[in-house]
Amino acid sequence: RRSAVENFIGKKIAKNCEGLPAAIIQVGENLRGKSFEEWKTLSEKEDPLVITRYDDTPLSKALFFSYMMLPQHLKPFFMYMGVFPKHYGISRSKLIKLWVSESFLGTEPGIEEIAGNALGLLIVQSVVLKEKHASVDMYKCKNTSLHFTFRSLCVSEAKSEKFFHILKKYTDCTPENIKRQQRLCIHNNVVLAFTQVHEWMELVPNAQSLLCFGPKQQYPVLLPFCFRLLKVLDALALRFYEFPHQLLALVHLTHLSITCDRELPNYISTLSNLDVLIFTRYHNIKFSNNGPVCLPIDIWNMHKLRQLYCEGFDLQPPPDNSHLENLLTVSGVSAHSCITEVLSRIPNLNRIAVQIESTHDSTETFNFFGHFASVYEEFESFKCVVVNPNLSSQIVRSVPNFPMNIRKISLSGCGYPWENMEVIASLPNLIALKLRWYAFCGPLWKTSTGQFPSLEFLLLEDLDIENLELDIPYLRWVIVRHCYKLENISNQFKNTGLLEVDDCNPSFMKKMRECRSFLGAEAKVGSSSTDL
Repeated sequence: RRSAVENFIGKKIAKNCEGLPAAIIQVGENLRGKSFEEWKTLSEKEDPLVITRYDDTPLSKALFFSYMMLPQHLKPFFMYMGVFPKHYGISRSKLIKLWVSESFLGTEPGIEEIAGNALGLLIVQSVVLKEKHASVDMYKCKNTSLHFTFRSLCVSEAKSEKFFHILKKYTDCTPENIKRQQRLCIHNNVVLAFTQVHEWMELVPNAQSLLCFGPKQQYPVLLPFCFRLLKVLDALALRFYEFPHQLLALVHLTHLSITCDRELPNYISTLSNLDVLIFTRYHNIKFSNNGPVCLPIDIWNMHKLRQLYCEGFDLQPPPDNSHLENLLTVSGVSAHSCITEVLSRIPNLNRIAVQIESTHDSTETFNFFGHFASVYEEFESFKCVVVNPNLSSQIVRSVPNFPMNIRKISLSGCGYPWENMEVIASLPNLIALKLRWYAFCGPLWKTSTGQFPSLEFLLLEDLDIENLELDIPYLRWVIVRHCYKLENISNQFKNTGLLEVDDCNPSFMKKMRECRSFLGAEAKVGSSSTDL
């Protein structure tokens, strides 16, 4: 029995090494001659190794050498990735928002693209791992991660350089640990329940960032507001019953992410330096007799705002000639925000995600699509999700009249007939198209020659389609998922690099496995839990 337990513990330690042979060898060296209890203790630790610059082991020397060989301007970007907990899904968009808000790149135009290039260089240097490809550009990643060895090095270097410090337990919060730290990263939000911890945090009033990445809290915990120079506050994992008005005194904030059951205060523009505002509710309950819940009109005075995420809230037209000239992204609004009186005041908007509550909103509100083409010529990404669609009727009455230069479209729950696809198929610069959950309905979708002249990525998920006949010249990546009525798919995939079929009709899946060598593309047939 002891042998079986030892075998289990050994496999667990090896698994914690995350497939790196050098780490397994080093752990084996460290455990040589150790007792069973010491093996067991190591198996229960988050990391089987702690990597620092001072270790005299081949693995630590190699990792530190890789870090030192990074160009000097990339080292803060790499070290910052250690602020996230182990196995945390680091999304490219979140990481870039934080890098920009931390002022790693200054304020020059195209700053998000520069940050994206920095991430790409870290991946090329093999110090950051690519987890998921982006749909618009297959050479870019959507999610990233760090191997635990590099993450351990990041954490130790950051602590010694006072770049950031991780708080997981009570002893991490003592004055000798947090003194003069620039950033505090809370990986266990329960530590905020201790009064003593709040008192200790008052000893570091000049901290620039407070990042709460611990598990989400069902009940509110107190947040310290003693950091008078705070620039970045990510508290999405915490819950507030009401907006904490003490936040309005933190006038240096450039990034605010918060979960709150109530609305934003009417004088939110006090935080005039914000370039990212993410505001969500713990429970988003909407009643049919209520109109849209709007953000305060004062939002139009936040002229530095670049990214706005506000699920369940809407923008109301400004009463004067106010414009949000720097706002690039709006997400979570409903059709009530997509009127000319609002869109025309956001001249540089290039990404929007609209959420429609079909149970509550009247069909008249779905006429907003036509406003986009009249206001914008260039547009990056449009997303529309109809929540709880009525599957017995078409929800959205007309296909959107998109800007001609749009690059990415994602639709869900709209209930269009496939005949209406011609409007989208004629867009000359469309690169990525995602159709989910009743976005289009009907048994047959057949494309014609000349349609989708630039389309490279196509996702079909939870549709009732039975036959799929595609002839799209530059299509490189196709994903068909959860289409349980699908029986046939055409073989026009000569230029397609990858075809993925996940969890569809069993007989269709069997057919695809048998004939994948004739498809002209690399075919993956099976089950997948990824969400693209």
